[in-house]
Amino acid sequence: MPPLHARAGVAIAGVISAGWTTPNVKVFIGGVDRTDNVDGGGSFRIMRSLDGAASSCQLVVNGFVPVQWQRVLITYTTPDQYMFSGTILAIQVAPNGRAADGLLWQCTAVGDTWLLDTFGPVFKRYIDRGVSTIVGDILSTTGGVFGLGFIPSSLGNLSMEFGLNEMPSAAIDRVAKAKDAYWDIMPSGCPGGPSRLVSVYTDYPEAPVFPIGNTTEIAVAGYTSDGSQVRTRELFQGKSTKTSAPVGTGATVVPVTDIGIFPNSGKAVAGFSILTYTGRSATAGAGSLTGVTGLTEDLAEGDDVAIFVQHDDAPAQAALAALLGVGSGIVTHTQSADDATATESSERASADVDLFKSAMTELVYSSVSETHRHVDVGRKQTVNLTLPLTVSDTFRVQSLTIVRKAATKGGVVNLERQVSLTRWRRSLTQILRGGL
Repeated sequence: MPPLHARAGVAIAGVISAGWTTPNVKVFIGGVDRTDNVDGGGSFRIMRSLDGAASSCQLVVNGFVPVQWQRVLITYTTPDQYMFSGTILAIQVAPNGRAADGLLWQCTAVGDTWLLDTFGPVFKRYIDRGVSTIVGDILSTTGGVFGLGFIPSSLGNLSMEFGLNEMPSAAIDRVAKAKDAYWDIMPSGCPGGPSRLVSVYTDYPEAPVFPIGNTTEIAVAGYTSDGSQVRTRELFQGKSTKTSAPVGTGATVVPVTDIGIFPNSGKAVAGFSILTYTGRSATAGAGSLTGVTGLTEDLAEGDDVAIFVQHDDAPAQAALAALLGVGSGIVTHTQSADDATATESSERASADVDLFKSAMTELVYSSVSETHRHVDVGRKQTVNLTLPLTVSDTFRVQSLTIVRKAATKGGVVNLERQVSLTRWRRSLTQILRGGL
């Protein structure tokens, strides 16, 4: 198994102990400790989001001239506990008095996802390969800049194809979502400096996040429960091929130009017909779907025939029907991806229903207590509140903002964490529109 790496606020053996006090925070820019050059007054802000998206850091420095494209590392006192790793992309300078050393430099650094995508598109095909093998091969193009973090073998295998328009972060995101998993990039201490490690996981093997209860030092900013996105049946259309000859209504054999995209048995969609087939005449190249039923119209040569997956969650359907008091509880959602293999189509259909089979809930809170220093994106947190409202559930940290509340020079740092907990995934667009 690849070595585990420390992420923001994660307990490391020998580091967390009884009587732990507020840690000092170190800021490294271009490999130099610039902690004393970080300006006070709330200018320090880290924003992290799940699935490697939209992570950034804004800080103001003085006393030296920062350089665009330099790396920014922000750590706790322990050198292998990292809160942020990224690259300075934007610099803005403003005078602070007449002295030359009074210039304030506002720096905006973006997380390592940006750097990962500078290595170009993936453009590869993987047939029945392990998730760690696929991710490792994607990262091999970075020449060692990125490596494997925690990717358990329990995630299993996938068959996937990536086109010229897919950058590494998008490819890894597809891999994770196909397994109803999550991913991130964080450094890990190693000889010669920290490396950037990519992890894909459903549950990360770390110290527990401090649970939230009535006596927990938090300020609840909001809670929502939204059932508008619920779905208990998924119809997924994947990769397609063409008919190689005309086919009549009711035919039991459908010839296609690429039989290899289909599994040995299953469903396909052609025109306005959903076909069920029990076999195929070959495993690659031209061939035919056999034992076909459900063809309700004639097909011309060159018509599309696509992979089709239907996934139902019968218990979720029954539960929803009981709550509604009417109907079957079947709520249908459709997706299509013309590059999705049969394996990916099946995995994504089941993952989507599993994620959205009940109401989507979100809790937003803030805390200045260091008991919450273990909170980080992708981790689970248990909530049992009755005041100021009643919430009892297990959530996943969707986004995290860390704000410095006191100057770093000459002492410890007080941090405020603004946390969004959800039972669902928000897209990057949703995060940008709604913030926390």
